[in-house]
Amino acid sequence: MELRDTIRLEMNDEAAMGRVKNGEVKELDVLFRRHSGALYGYFYGMCRNAALSEDLVQEAFWRILRFRETFDENYSFKAWLYRISRNLYIDRMRREKNRTEIAIEYIGEQEDEKAPTGYDAAVNQDDRERLRSALEALPHEQREVLVLARYKGLGFKAVGEILGCSEGTAKVRAFRALQALRTQYFQEKGVSSNEA
Repeated sequence: MELRDTIRLEMNDEAAMGRVKNGEVKELDVLFRRHSGALYGYFYGMCRNAALSEDLVQEAFWRILRFRETFDENYSFKAWLYRISRNLYIDRMRREKNRTEIAIEYIGEQEDEKAPTGYDAAVNQDDRERLRSALEALPHEQREVLVLARYKGLGFKAVGEILGCSEGTAKVRAFRALQALRTQYFQEKGVSSNEA
């Protein structure tokens, strides 16, 4: 690996996007390598369609290139990327007149090094399925804020930028969504959330 390649890989997202904005479009490759996997996970979490998710990732980076002049280096590249991606997804669903809701399939699928076996594994699987079911029962807006804030690990400032609201509003939406998720989860479990 050449020194120039090493420097490109060590450059932060905002600096790399600044270079893309200034016409050095080869720098988009660095951003693609850093974010395409997570972006694929975001789209897959929204539509549960691998081929569509791959297409949307490609289209998102095409839009980044197309709208590069609108990027402001004083703001988070990641938030800008997810805002573009969210708008892309909404546009695609409107065009297809078949709005697919967020899939919760990938939640809780990371394996621990010491995964439980037998009874404990069955109980954990039941809990994950109940959680997925409870999350799917929530309105789209509540699921979306939870996927962005909890399962994609974005901060509330970034979530607010993506959703077009303030950081405080994003926190309130996430808090209310978590309350609704808790209530739904315990309803499915057959226990009052007050008893838990």
